[in-house]
Amino acid sequence: MQAVKKLCLQALKGNPSSGEAYILIGKAYAAYAPKYGSEDFDHKTVFWAAVDKFQTAKRIDPSCTDEANRLIALYSQHFPVVKDGFFNGLQEGDTFTIEGWINEKTVARFTKE
Repeated sequence: MQAVKKLCLQALKGNPSSGEAYILIGKAYAAYAPKYGSEDFDHKTVFWAAVDKFQTAKRIDPSCTDEANRLIALYSQHFPVVKDGFFNGLQEGDTFTIEGWINEKTVARFTKE
């Protein structure tokens, strides 16, 4: 998955408006989510970064809008719930960093119970 991100970033250097590259990075993040961190909360935070990539994809490449919207709807369901954010010292809108090979700053978002 790390290799996917690396290859997509290289592709974006040649074609910065490739929504498909951002879709692939987001999918790689989502696939890695169960392996990130040691707690269920940690795993779920990775979906924030994945959704960020899907949002970027549709913003820069309108041809990706349908797929990006489908993936946003799918993976947003896996966001942590509000009470888990509270117990981890996070509120809606707080900045959060996904560490490791993902190395992305994102914004905390939660689902209802």
